[in-house]
Amino acid sequence: MKNRRRTGFTLVELLVVIAVIGVLVALLLPAVQMAREAARRMSCSNNLKQLALGIHMYHDKYNVIPPHSLNYANNRNQWGWAPRIFPDIEQAALQELIFLKKLPMEEACQIPAVVTAMAKPIDTFRCPSDVGPPINPLRDRTPWSAGNNSGATATSNYIGCRGVMDWLNMRRQDEGAFEYGTIIGFKDFRDGLSNTFLLGERGYEIRTDQGVIYTSGAGTIFGNRRQNNSVHRNDVYGCARARLNL
Repeated sequence: MKNRRRTGFTLVELLVVIAVIGVLVALLLPAVQMAREAARRMSCSNNLKQLALGIHMYHDKYNVIPPHSLNYANNRNQWGWAPRIFPDIEQAALQELIFLKKLPMEEACQIPAVVTAMAKPIDTFRCPSDVGPPINPLRDRTPWSAGNNSGATATSNYIGCRGVMDWLNMRRQDEGAFEYGTIIGFKDFRDGLSNTFLLGERGYEIRTDQGVIYTSGAGTIFGNRRQNNSVHRNDVYGCARARLNL
């Protein structure tokens, strides 16, 4: 009776194949991660472009850029610049839902459906690389409403430039595109549109060798809690004098 030769892999051959696969994974994984991050950067850049385009379209209709807040009596909550451009970034239905054109934020926030809508994340306002939560948990940074509602609303990584801050001498210059309580148009940009910052990115937190540094929780989309507190004005409706990722 003849012996049949058994076909198959030897242990050595299997180990060699596993080693080759391991080397390939080690070489390809960083490249895949870099490709993913490049895609995230492109998406983040496109978000900024979409928001800037929305502001330009708003200006085409009203000859002013959307104000980041307006003065209301009794320090009522104020709508920010972002919801004013919702129709220009394919969010017209959301603008109708929050009654932006009919009610001040103070009154709109008392409607449960409005609060629910304001807590829904919007991809256009989020950087894919940001590690922060989609809902901003910082109560002091939100358009808080009465009752048990925490006021937490969707996080935004994109904020308007309000101006510059001289931290050494503690002096600020509100000469940015989104000056508080002021409505301006492109004609008011004395240095030219191409030489003026309009929007920038701010992450929820920055990780350094010393640990995590929180950047005021990035920002929020819809509006401002009070008009008499500059800290709230800077962070809530997405405007800042500093700490932009430029």
